Amino acid sequence: MKRHINVFEERLQFLLQIPDGVSKAKFADQKICNDIGVDLLVELNGPSGKLIILAKCKSRIRPVEVPSLLDQLKKASARLIQDSRFSRRGARSIIKVIAAPWISPAVADDCAGQKTGWFDLAGNCLLSFPGFHLERLGHPNPAAEKPQRPRLSSPHVGRVLRALLAPDNLGNSWTQRDLQAHCVPGVSLALVNKVVQQLREEGFLVDGTTRRFGLKQPEKLLTLWRDQYRFDRHERRNCFTLLSGNQLKARFLEVVKKMNSLSGGHALMCSFSAADFLAPYVRQSKEWVFLHSKYADMFIQKLDGKLVSSGENVVILIPEDDGVFYLGQELGAGANVTNPIQTYLDLWHSGSRGQEAAQALLDQILKPIWNKITP
Repeated sequence: MKRHINVFEERLQFLLQIPDGVSKAKFADQKICNDIGVDLLVELNGPSGKLIILAKCKSRIRPVEVPSLLDQLKKASARLIQDSRFSRRGARSIIKVIAAPWISPAVADDCAGQKTGWFDLAGNCLLSFPGFHLERLGHPNPAAEKPQRPRLSSPHVGRVLRALLAPDNLGNSWTQRDLQAHCVPGVSLALVNKVVQQLREEGFLVDGTTRRFGLKQPEKLLTLWRDQYRFDRHERRNCFTLLSGNQLKARFLEVVKKMNSLSGGHALMCSFSAADFLAPYVRQSKEWVFLHSKYADMFIQKLDGKLVSSGENVVILIPEDDGVFYLGQELGAGANVTNPIQTYLDLWHSGSRGQEAAQALLDQILKPIWNKITP
C-alpha cells in the first residue's frame, strides 16, 4: 500500500511544480495521514499564503463513490482543524482532492460541481486554490477503463432508458422486474440487470428499501444517451405532396391518426411535428412521422404524395426499433406524437434548428417535471 501511495505522492509533487508561485511542497508522513484520515497531506506556501492539501487516493473511483469520498475528506478537514500539530501553523485554506490511476469524465464533473480537486497518474488534473489554478486534460492514460457496459446506442438498452426517463414514470420506485415490465418491446431480465448495475455505478440511481431504486440526475443521463443515440439508423423516406401550409398540416394530422389506429400505435408524429404540439418553438415546412414499414405505402397514398430524392415536405422514418413508439401521446386535436424523451432525442439529430427546438422542449416540459420529482 505504501508503494501505491508513493506513486500518487510523486505525481502530485510533479503537478505542484508546474506553475510559478508555489513553494516546495512538504508531504506529511503516513502516521500523520492515518491520524487525520487521508492518504496524502501536503503543506505548502501558495501565492495567497499557507495552505494544506488533503487527498484520498484509490485504485479505482466510480461516480457512485464520490459522495462518500467527499464526506471522508470533510471529516478529515474537521479533524485537521482540531489537531494541535496544524492548528498553530496558520494555514489559510484546506484543499480537498481525490486521486486514482484514471479519473473518468463523470467523476471529474462531480468533483468540479463540489469544488473538489482531482488528479490521475497520467498527469491529468484540476487543482485550484487561492492564486493557483492548474487544469490539464487530454494526456493519454493507459489505465483508462475500456467500456464494458451495454452501449447506450443499443436499441435494447434504449428501451430500458425510455422507461426510466419517461415523464409518466418519473418518481417511480423500481425493482428490476418492474422495470423489465415497462420495456417495450420486451427485454431480458439479464439486460435490465446489466443496465441497472452500470447506472448505479455511474451515480444515476438512488437505492431505496427492499431492493428498490429510483432515478436521479435525469438530465445528465438523457444528455449522455442523446450523444450516443443513433438517429441515422432509422430508415428515412422523403416524400413530396402538393399540399402545403395548413392544408398539409391538417391532412398529415388526419392520416397519422388513421394510421395510428390501424397499426395499433405504430404511427406517431415525431421530431419537429411532435414538438409543434409539445413545446412549439421552431417553424419549419416539413412534417415528420415514425411509421411501421408495413404502412408506409398506404401513408404516402393517403397524402397524395410520392417518394423523392430531394425537395421533400414530409419525412417518413422507419424506426430501427419499435421502442420509439413507447408511451406515444394523443394531444389536442387528436395529434398522436412521440413521448417528450423520444421527441427530444430525434429533434437533437434532425438538423436545421433541431437542437434549439430540443432545448426548448427540455426547458418547457422536462426540467419542470424533473425539478418536482427527482432527488
